[in-house]
Amino acid sequence: MALKRIQKELNDLQRDPPASCSAGPVGEDMFHWQATITGPNDSPYHGGVFFLSVHFPTDYPFKPPKVAFTTKIYHPNINSNGSICLDILRSQWSPALTISKVLLSICSLLCDPNPDDPLVPDIAHIYKADRQKYNKLAREWTQRQTNYSERISELLLPIFRSLSNGGKTKGFESNRCGPWRKLPRSAMAAQCDTLSGYLLQQQSDQGSNSERSTDSPLPGSEEDLSGPHPLPDPEWTEERFRVDRKKLEIMLLDRSD
Repeated sequence: MALKRIQKELNDLQRDPPASCSAGPVGEDMFHWQATITGPNDSPYHGGVFFLSVHFPTDYPFKPPKVAFTTKIYHPNINSNGSICLDILRSQWSPALTISKVLLSICSLLCDPNPDDPLVPDIAHIYKADRQKYNKLAREWTQRQTNYSERISELLLPIFRSLSNGGKTKGFESNRCGPWRKLPRSAMAAQCDTLSGYLLQQQSDQGSNSERSTDSPLPGSEEDLSGPHPLPDPEWTEERFRVDRKKLEIMLLDRSD
C-alpha cells in the first residue's frame, strides 16, 4: 500500500507541483526522495535554495515521513542537523496529508517561525527580542550558504559529468557508473549540495578540536553570522576537496549502486 500511495503522490507532484517546491525519488528508491524549497519572497530566505531529504516509512501514510534539511539554514525551528520542529511531522500527522502539503507547511514555517517551540533557543531568543537582527542574520546566512553551495557544486560537477560519461576519470570503475550516465544537471547539482555536507562536517569536526579564541565572537552574536551553526570557509573547503577528492568519488559511486 505504501508504494502505491507514494507513486500516486509522485504523479500528482509532477502533474501539479506546488509553488516554490519540488520533490522526487533519489535514483530508483521510491522510499527515499529529495525535495527542494526556494526561499519565500516575503521571508529573509528569499533567493536561497534549500534541499531536504525525505524518507517514507514502510507503513506510510499511517506514519509520517522523516523530513530533514540537508542545506544549512538559520531558523529557530530547524537545528544544525536539519531536524524540523513541525507538528504535522509528529503528533499532528494524518494519513490525509501528503508530502506536497508537508513541503508547503515548511514554506509557511520559513515565513512564520514558532519561537515558542524552538529547536534552537538562541535563535528563538533573537527572533523574539530583535526581529530586525534576526532577519539580517537569516539573510546573511542564506546568502553565504548559497554562495558556498554554488562553489561546491562547481567543484563536484566535473566528477558527476565524468560518471555520466561512463567513468572516464582515471581510477573509476566504468561498469559501476551506468546509473549516472543520464543524470540531469539539476539532479547533479542537488546531489552536490547533499554531498557538500560531508566537507562541512569535516570542517566542523576540525574546528571543534581547537579552542575558541578569546577574540572570537560568541555564537549567535551579530559578529558571528552563523549563530550556533558553523559556516564553511571557501579556502578550507577547496583544500579539503583536493585532499578528499578520491573519497568523494567513492561516495558518489557507492550512491549509484
